[in-house]
Amino acid sequence: MRGPARRSFVTTKSIATGLFRVPQDSKRITDKLLWFAGREEVIGFSIKLQGQNNRYRFRIGKFRVIFSTELSGTTKIINILRIKHRKEIYRLHKVS
Repeated sequence: MRGPARRSFVTTKSIATGLFRVPQDSKRITDKLLWFAGREEVIGFSIKLQGQNNRYRFRIGKFRVIFSTELSGTTKIINILRIKHRKEIYRLHKVS
């Protein structure tokens, strides 16, 4: 029987900096991302974005986390692309 798959979240400095500009929500978002990381299949908790290859979103309260996934050996890497308020994420940025 295989052991649990390893997961790793990858983000950029600008996303991490922007997250902490909203201190009342940053703890909730980071706690939820850690919760997702502990799950066996992360994709089951997300929705695939239409017209986007290998792009998904998490819903965390008023915020949306756009991410992609890849496999590196036995580690599943979750690349966090954007974290924004739900009113801003789809309007201001075309996820490419």
